[in-house]
Amino acid sequence: MNGLSLRILASEAAHNSFYGNKDELIWGIASFLIIFAVFIWKGVPVVKKAAAARSQRISDEIANAEADKADAEAELKTLTSSLGNAAADAEAVVAEAVARVETVKVDLLARVEADVEASKQRARIEIEASKQQAFADLQAEVAAMTVTATNAVVIENLTDAVKSDLIEQFITQLGATR
Repeated sequence: MNGLSLRILASEAAHNSFYGNKDELIWGIASFLIIFAVFIWKGVPVVKKAAAARSQRISDEIANAEADKADAEAELKTLTSSLGNAAADAEAVVAEAVARVETVKVDLLARVEADVEASKQRARIEIEASKQQAFADLQAEVAAMTVTATNAVVIENLTDAVKSDLIEQFITQLGATR
């Protein structure tokens, strides 16, 4: 091989190395260390601060959630006891309604019995009045029939002499009463 080919091969071998150029490697490592140092100096506190803020926010949210849970449990207990009171109140209302119904029932039965008794008394009075009226009507009818029968018998049996005696007795009685 000639000299030119060896130079090309040497130049290619220098460029084909895994690490490349040593100067570039040194400057690359130095730049990386500077950037890494600046990141640790400026970036890590920011990341820590952000992580601490996030941790604090999460802790606050957990504390708020626990407080909300405690409030909800207290509200649940209040509502549960309120429901218990509502059941007792409902039972009391039902018992009071039953007592009122019994009172009204007794009162209505007393009124009905009083009305029935008053109706019976009125019926008795009306029956008695009807009996007396019927008896009076019967007496009047019997009296009228008696007068008619007596009149017929007397008119047939009276003579002129008896008629004159009766008239004189009537006048005498009339004069004695005056």
